Amino acid sequence: MGLVAAALLAALPARAIVELDSSFGVTDGNYTALGADYPAVGEFTGLADSGVLIEGDWVLTAAHVAGGLSAGSIYQIGGNNYTVASTIINPAYNGTDLNSDIALVRLTSNVTNVTPATLYTGSSELGTVGTWVGFGASGTGLTGATTPRGTLRGETNDTDVFYDPVSGDFSLLSGTDIVADFDDGTVGNNTLFPYSSPTPTAEEGGLAPGDSGGGVFATIAGSTVLIGVNDFVAAGNGTNTQYGALSGATRVSSYASWINSEVTPVPEPGSMAAVAGLMALMMGMTWRRGRTG
Repeated sequence: MGLVAAALLAALPARAIVELDSSFGVTDGNYTALGADYPAVGEFTGLADSGVLIEGDWVLTAAHVAGGLSAGSIYQIGGNNYTVASTIINPAYNGTDLNSDIALVRLTSNVTNVTPATLYTGSSELGTVGTWVGFGASGTGLTGATTPRGTLRGETNDTDVFYDPVSGDFSLLSGTDIVADFDDGTVGNNTLFPYSSPTPTAEEGGLAPGDSGGGVFATIAGSTVLIGVNDFVAAGNGTNTQYGALSGATRVSSYASWINSEVTPVPEPGSMAAVAGLMALMMGMTWRRGRTG
């Protein structure tokens, strides 16, 4: 896997959806229609990057996206604008490599007309067909990204391998990133061989510099869940936006505990004491009702 490892060393932030060319019988309309099926993905309009709604006022995104946000930044979703209140970048992210490129953004108010995505906490992502969704430029596997950003698109791709950005190792068992290659049916562009099939999916595609922070969704055990956050793109056998390119996403399951600890924080000691007091009072009321009945 020397070629792949070298490509990932030169990985860039992922910011677009690149599509199959017209010889496969698909059009840009296929990709925009697919994107529309995932309304939980919204856009940070000042950056033209993405984020996934996971609770009423919480958005999951890439750390390198959150680093460009500040209080007052705008998140657009469901046809409405919402204001960023604060950001929480994963403490393991150092800004210089692919490790722990994940962050939370809190909004000043709840999003009321969009159902949040469901986080995946298991370990069965491999072998699923993921739908990678976000805003950004587009193009085809022949041309690379050529069109302006700002349109929600989705593309499908096999979940080929896990990747550990700390060690640089690929594994079929562990790793905090998901990596897929952009296949066109040729052996030469099957960059992740032997882990990947050269046969493209129905709306095969890849990331390119506009979708950072968007989501990777898959159907596992009958439920559509969020398995990844768009992270990076890297050159495979061609450029980093054409056939053979690699797309990477941070695995949600690897950071589920951290996400839940921030979104649902443990009550402060004083709050816990108040809750305990309330419970004791309720127990006392129940006892008295029992005695007078």
